[in-house]
Amino acid sequence: MSEANPAVPVPSPLPRQDRRRTIIAASAGNFVEWYDAGIYGIVAVVLARKLFPSDVDPSIALLNTYAVFAISFLLRPLGGIVFGHIADKLNRRRALSVTIIMTPWRPG
Repeated sequence: MSEANPAVPVPSPLPRQDRRRTIIAASAGNFVEWYDAGIYGIVAVVLARKLFPSDVDPSIALLNTYAVFAISFLLRPLGGIVFGHIADKLNRRRALSVTIIMTPWRPG
């Protein structure tokens, strides 16, 4: 049998308004993620034709396009770790600003 430890504070539940705002924000973020993935999947055929040479088999070009998407999807947690650390050390606004500034930047 377990007894409640009086030294450990029990968190109070979120007020109804905060709970609703959290659910709406999480749902909106989830919708945007799935929308982004769906649009990329639909546009991948066009991107494959435009980004890869015409002498490449269209199936291989499409697979390469999906591979680019898969690599970016798999590297997302690494970005979360790096920029989460930056956000914890500096502040969230600065970390967000850095990611927005770095978005159009590409090496080379």
